[in-house]
Amino acid sequence: MRINALRKENLHHVHQVVRLPIIREPKDPNDQLLEGTAVYNRRMALSLNKQHAIWIINTDDGSVVQQIQGIPGPRGIAYDPSNGDLWVISEDKVGKVVDGKFQAVVKAGLDHPRGLTIDRKGNIYVSEGGESNQVKVYSRSGSLSRTVGRKGKIESGPYVAEQMRAPHGMAVDGEGRLWVAENFNIPKRCSMWSAEGRLLKTWFGHAKYGEGGTIDGHNPRKWYYAEGNGLLEFDLDWKKGEAKLVNILAYSGDFDFSPPGGYGGWGNFPERATYHEGRRYLNNSYNNSPVASPSTMSMYTDCGGGRMRPCVSMGDVGNFRHYLDKPEFKDCWPDPNNHGGGFYIWCDLDNDGKVSPAEVKVDARGGGAPIVQADMSVTVLHDNKAKRLVPEWQKGCDAPIYSLGRAELLCEDIKWSPSDGGNYVLTDASGVFAMANSAKPYPSHSFAGGVRGRNATWSIPSYWPGLHASHSAPMPKKPGELIGTVRVMGPLMKPKGSQVMPIWLMSGNTGSVYAFTQDGLFITSIFGDERQCRGFGVPEDVRGQEMSGETIHGENFWTTATCTDSGIMLMTCRNKILSLRGFGSLRPIKPFKITVTKADLDKVRAYRAELEAQRRAREGSGVIQAPILAADAIKIDGSFDDWKGVTRVNIEQQGAYAFFDSSSRPFDLRGGVAVSGDRLCAVWSTGNRDLLNNNNENPTAPFKTGGCLDLMLGLNASAQAKRTAPVPGDIRFLVTLVDGKPKALVYRQKVSKADPSKAVVFKSPVREVTFDRIDDVSDKVQFAKDDQGHYEVSIPLAALGMKIPPKKGQRMKADIGVLRAENGHVNARHYWANKATAITADLPSEAELQPGFWGELEFK
Repeated sequence: MRINALRKENLHHVHQVVRLPIIREPKDPNDQLLEGTAVYNRRMALSLNKQHAIWIINTDDGSVVQQIQGIPGPRGIAYDPSNGDLWVISEDKVGKVVDGKFQAVVKAGLDHPRGLTIDRKGNIYVSEGGESNQVKVYSRSGSLSRTVGRKGKIESGPYVAEQMRAPHGMAVDGEGRLWVAENFNIPKRCSMWSAEGRLLKTWFGHAKYGEGGTIDGHNPRKWYYAEGNGLLEFDLDWKKGEAKLVNILAYSGDFDFSPPGGYGGWGNFPERATYHEGRRYLNNSYNNSPVASPSTMSMYTDCGGGRMRPCVSMGDVGNFRHYLDKPEFKDCWPDPNNHGGGFYIWCDLDNDGKVSPAEVKVDARGGGAPIVQADMSVTVLHDNKAKRLVPEWQKGCDAPIYSLGRAELLCEDIKWSPSDGGNYVLTDASGVFAMANSAKPYPSHSFAGGVRGRNATWSIPSYWPGLHASHSAPMPKKPGELIGTVRVMGPLMKPKGSQVMPIWLMSGNTGSVYAFTQDGLFITSIFGDERQCRGFGVPEDVRGQEMSGETIHGENFWTTATCTDSGIMLMTCRNKILSLRGFGSLRPIKPFKITVTKADLDKVRAYRAELEAQRRAREGSGVIQAPILAADAIKIDGSFDDWKGVTRVNIEQQGAYAFFDSSSRPFDLRGGVAVSGDRLCAVWSTGNRDLLNNNNENPTAPFKTGGCLDLMLGLNASAQAKRTAPVPGDIRFLVTLVDGKPKALVYRQKVSKADPSKAVVFKSPVREVTFDRIDDVSDKVQFAKDDQGHYEVSIPLAALGMKIPPKKGQRMKADIGVLRAENGHVNARHYWANKATAITADLPSEAELQPGFWGELEFK
């Protein structure tokens, strides 16, 4: 426990009063260690509720002056400023501590008393909860003189400012005004009352971490804010720029049901408004998880009197087991004797806000990510498919009724996000869908979309998806580079004047917001990366100011966007409402046909070659120094001590140092070559001990299906150094692991006397490359590694085609590299010399030898 004090003469100076261990952390987080503090004459009294004790602390040095034991359940505590008497709440009584004993003065009439303070006139103020939620004022003799605030229990409905909610801490200032802090979060409030008990002023507290709140697009005067155990409705005065709390729409004490399955277990109350035939429905699809789609969705509807009741919930059964594991829900399961995983749907058929077995359906196939669309249909990721559930409406039932049996198939072969962000599906009656995750045939690190019932037809790369991925992400270098994509900020939106398909917005964890069209076009980044832009509202917030060039900062988890019925784009962010302008000017580009020929692709390869030549002219290619050593000078044993005298060239050092909560570092890929006796030896440093896992799906092309170690050599001393095509003697030596055993191949694209029966053709839809011979030399290599991502390999010179040992000073074309893979697919190719070979989506390009881009190896 630590207690600090602010000095009156300098409120910015914090003085640590005490820092002491009092008791072990309680098993129950609701058990409060410290219930109250009071200070008088350089002494501080601490009430320790669960220990039934009061400690007296010397504020000068933090030492414990006295421990008073045997005070039952002490809570609020206060010194009488006129005489120094110590008063305390003990269970449901108020009294003085005299000679270490509690003497009750107020013995009855208190309802869950919590806080205590005493003014200069000796009036004793007691805050109480329960069904009272008032402050009661007593004389020193214990007689009740007056009450402050309107009596009433905590419940939903119209907000009454004169009614406190769980008043707790209090203080009386020099003018006799009472200040009260309420121990509640819907709303978080401090209030000031006159000496006569009249409410003078109210302050609402800050939003939860990551902020939040959502505007009602149908009625923009309404703004909803959910936190913890309830839901607030504010009325917005757009002319004055002010907000007024009007209703507590829902409170966890109203119904047995509370939204399940949010961040940390229990969900947030709903904020997003949709309407059907004039009836309002709020759902938590966009605010039930801070960094990805929710595993469950819950929906509420109006039930009169400024209140709402639950009417729909669906998602992963793991979040609904507090119902489904009860005996009366046994028949809801497909197999009553097997309560495994699955997907549940509850629709409130009788309008009572209660979950009954007849209203629940469970599908044994797993899923989640239920997202309510603007038309009240719901998209889900279920059974590895994206589906759309269109509601049915029954007379007399206020709840929309959803069923997996009537689901429309949007897309099959869904790929869940590889990190902790995304997994949203957005669509409408048109059947065009966009996903913040991927589907076949596209890689996992992308968004995808298409038209209902077909495979995905477009994708957008998203290499750093999610909260934790963003901690390791590099700085964005170009428009459209997505960093830390976490959460969709609302359904599809149609800004006024826009002539493109509806748009959707997604938040990025480093402070950006990304805008896309429904059919997969990137529009723009709203705000910027927090590592590159000035802070939000710097130097101050002024109504109407331009916010371009700023960042909303990282972990702004609950940012939302709304398009009103009139087409105005609004955004709630950092406790402010912003207007998003310019989207109405979006215009489509008229479709036109693009024909790509083989000649065009040849020009592209020639252009890439020219760019690489220019780079090499600027930067040079360097030389690999390969020492010639005695036989057995290098032992392939995994110790690597005998490589200390061999220079390793830098293959790649790209990537980023993590800026928060991650051990990520840039890639540090290095390699070296040596000759030891009659064997060629090579070493790689990768930092990845699992680099070489390879499924060997194509035995002649392991460079497609897993990590590899790569070495290119030009063995023909008479070949032209500036050749652009391979000649006999140009080889590729590739090493990987299959089922834990080394596999090594030597690729010879050209040989002097080719045998057509041994030729291997690598073909794609646009081109093909033929290799005259590929030799499996796995039985000739020696291989070793350690657990730090270091690898060493040796092979007889003769197995490569080097018939005599090289001489010192001899040079040849060469390159050394590393292939990195994910889930059986190579996603990065890194080479020391050839920087123009990064392509991973064309088999011939990945196979062919390009000696014109190799550097040189010199034997020393």
